[in-house]
Amino acid sequence: MASMRPISIALAAALAVASMLWPSSLRAAVVEEVVVTLVPAESLLVGEARLSVPAGASDLRLDLDDAFRITAIDVAGSPLEPPRDPGGVRFNLPGEGPWSVKVNWRGALTPPGPPALSDGGSYVPGDAAWYPRSGTEPPQSIVVRTPPGQRAVLTGELVTEQVGADGATAAFAPYPDEPPSLFAGPYEVAERMVGDLRLRTYFPAEAAGLADAYLDDTARHIARFAQLIGPYPYAGFAVVAAPYPVGYGFPGLTYVSEKILALPFMRARSLPHEILHTWWGNSVTPDYASGNWAEGLTTYMADYGLASEDDQRRMRLTWMRDFAALPESAAKPVATFTSKEHGADQVIGYNKAGFIFHMLHQRLGPERFHSALGRVYSSHRGRTASWADLRAAFEAESGADLGTFFDQWLTRPDAPRLTLEAAKAEGNAVTLVLTQDGPPYSLSLPIVVTTDAGEETHVVTVTGSRATLAVEALAPVRAVAIDPEHHVFRRLSPEETPPILRDISLGGTPMAMLPDHNPEARAAAQRLVDRLNGGPVSSLTAQGAAAGSGPLMVVTVGDDTAALDALDIAAPPPEEQGTAYVWSWRLPDGRPLLVIQADDADALRALIRPLPHYGQDSWLVFKGSQMIDRGMWDPPAEPLRREFSGR
Repeated sequence: MASMRPISIALAAALAVASMLWPSSLRAAVVEEVVVTLVPAESLLVGEARLSVPAGASDLRLDLDDAFRITAIDVAGSPLEPPRDPGGVRFNLPGEGPWSVKVNWRGALTPPGPPALSDGGSYVPGDAAWYPRSGTEPPQSIVVRTPPGQRAVLTGELVTEQVGADGATAAFAPYPDEPPSLFAGPYEVAERMVGDLRLRTYFPAEAAGLADAYLDDTARHIARFAQLIGPYPYAGFAVVAAPYPVGYGFPGLTYVSEKILALPFMRARSLPHEILHTWWGNSVTPDYASGNWAEGLTTYMADYGLASEDDQRRMRLTWMRDFAALPESAAKPVATFTSKEHGADQVIGYNKAGFIFHMLHQRLGPERFHSALGRVYSSHRGRTASWADLRAAFEAESGADLGTFFDQWLTRPDAPRLTLEAAKAEGNAVTLVLTQDGPPYSLSLPIVVTTDAGEETHVVTVTGSRATLAVEALAPVRAVAIDPEHHVFRRLSPEETPPILRDISLGGTPMAMLPDHNPEARAAAQRLVDRLNGGPVSSLTAQGAAAGSGPLMVVTVGDDTAALDALDIAAPPPEEQGTAYVWSWRLPDGRPLLVIQADDADALRALIRPLPHYGQDSWLVFKGSQMIDRGMWDPPAEPLRREFSGR
């Protein structure tokens, strides 16, 4: 599930500029209360807002989305003629003030949206001016009225709520971080108080049975992250089901497709990721002008930090593997990453940035690493922080100048390329000759030596293009390997990178070979490859596939292997038998290949929803829509390892 700030970077910049350019009289107005009534069956929103304007202001500007029309304006008890056109208005204020202003408006937000209101679920993002705005500060209070069977939630603290036969009324104090977003639907609400924190789920009836598990996990993750970073920054956390195929993070709330609530990855990975974003991304906002560090840090502390030791090793290898599969032209400096728009952004802004935090964790140790993050949080809570601010905190904890470390990992688009030119063992001593291609990085490399008495790890510093490293072990040396556990980010060589499913999205525009003789299966296959690509995929023949230059997807049904035979490709059979076998490979010219072998059209259709979530595997076995087995191919070689047999 992708996390996102509900207010766009462009909008945030525009609001900031507007607040500087507007006269002070326009910014001084305060929206004291907004009361909205939702009529989802008609996609209708009806509202009333009360504002106070201090003395000395000459006019008032109200911003409102063009979907709405102002129906009445009252200034200090005197009605004004409402504007004829939809949207906002700017008008002169009579006399010297201060003034009390009341505005009524209404409008329809029709599906599909968003923004949209409907019986099945409503979502009105904060960057839609769904109430009259004056400046950038949110209203002090928002009251939402919903009809029977509907409940509403807002990005803010729930103050009061009444639910009765006539519907529900909920009052919220919006969070100051960004414009409030509004959600409503036919929800069953489950609540748990953990101290002063209000934890809630807003689920449809068919998913209500998941509420207790979500509340358990939410409480556990909040407690864990609070211990590592600092106090949870909001009044509570809500998990809200969405009728849309989305996964969004907001202050104190996550909005996620109701169709994936029951999938294992949701509670295992996506939920803690979104909870952690309340610290990194919402409470402490990245200074986007210097790069978005929040996605990498959240990925490292949540997705990686909650994984088992074996899965963490697998993730480190996968992160480097993804980078190796990325065309060099698409490799950008981490400092230039602001948000995810395609697969390359994931590799840079989430994975490589996450690896930077892992190397800092290795360098400082867990106690000083988390103490540095606590410094960032306590000093920047409610404000922005830059990569430079993070560097200052890590330097304060480490007592070292980390300028070289941050400069090379943030400003260079590449990664170290290491070659083990020579290795020689004599008794307990081993000598290595290591080279780097291109301008060298400064690296702290773990050297693992296998001896007659077991394994030893020695950390050496490498700064030049060519280095001779001498390590003295405690017993006769049998083998040596440079960073075999993958703790240092580098560009893997082709023989170190087993194919994985995600390769198909990183190597250019993919094409597909689809079943020829089964129209139903061909239609299902087209839907599936389009879903994997995030857009339409063109099909071609075996002759075109052999002569192509980009990634290739091959879909077969039943016993028809003609497409694979034409490419002279075969993979080891799976140990588990299911209805579909999905595996990645490389064509003889090195292009990524993804093969989907399914029993029939139904088996293909069953993959459309789950398969995109398994990009880090080499192969998968599905029974219907359930993944029953998975794995990664062994690397073809280990070029940074040497064995000294017979010594």
